[in-house]
Amino acid sequence: MPVDDDEDCGACSSGQAEKSKDAFNALFAKMMPVPGAAAGGAASKATAAVLPCPENRESLGRAGWSLLHTVAAYYPQKPTLVQQAGMSVFVRLFGQFYPCHECRDDFLVQLRASPVRVGSRYELAVWMCERHNGVNLRLGKPCFPCDAAALRERWRAGAAGCRELD
Repeated sequence: MPVDDDEDCGACSSGQAEKSKDAFNALFAKMMPVPGAAAGGAASKATAAVLPCPENRESLGRAGWSLLHTVAAYYPQKPTLVQQAGMSVFVRLFGQFYPCHECRDDFLVQLRASPVRVGSRYELAVWMCERHNGVNLRLGKPCFPCDAAALRERWRAGAAGCRELD
């Protein structure tokens, strides 16, 4: 059963939440050590209980666009109707639940003006690039080339030494 935001899931009252939090903090401290702190030292123990800040608008935007471009780069070249429908739903839901309300509103306006094109990998990748460039223009940032070769190199093949996911 889903848990409402205001509702106790039961783990908190049983002590499981504290154990989970302690385990997470210990793992986080190992993965993200404090620069200059000795392993297991007082500084790393003190900061282990401090979680990182949530993403800000800029870092969330970079991560969001990276995800969307990468999904487009690995979308099938000849998607089935089911895959096309799924991608259309994914993009709409991504837009509807994006955490930044200004970005979300803008993305949904752009989506209504130019519905997502899901007929092929190239169509989706170009559509995504055009949406991203629209945001970049509004923010005064440089635009990216939206041709097949540039998109493939940036989001799938990468520079020399990069490897593909599939």
